[in-house]
Amino acid sequence: MRFNFMSRGIEGIHPDLNPELLRDNPRLGFSSIHPDDLQQARLAMHEARMQNTQR
Repeated sequence: MRFNFMSRGIEGIHPDLNPELLRDNPRLGFSSIHPDDLQQARLAMHEARMQNTQR
């Protein structure tokens, strides 16, 4: 997994993350998601990826 774009705004959401860290280790982005929300977040990312490939 990788992020094609990551805004510096991530630092306002999670001060321990920045675009460079997420570029080097995208899984860090999931570390801040509550375990109860993780499956829904993964599903949303999958759906977005599928919609993007159909264009």
